[in-house]
Amino acid sequence: MDNGDILIFEEITKFAINKFDLKTDKFHGKSFEITYSEYRNDDDDDFITYTIEKLELA
Repeated sequence: MDNGDILIFEEITKFAINKFDLKTDKFHGKSFEITYSEYRNDDDDDFITYTIEKLELA
């Protein structure tokens, strides 16, 4: 992120997993554009879950 914030992603969609084999070193050091969703817990507005929806090589 441009402002220095760090996001921790709890989930990743199967679409994003299947597009790139991230368990290998093939993409080590590469930059990605990440499309993600933000989900707020109805019981606790301070609890937010981030899910990676889409990955593209930058």
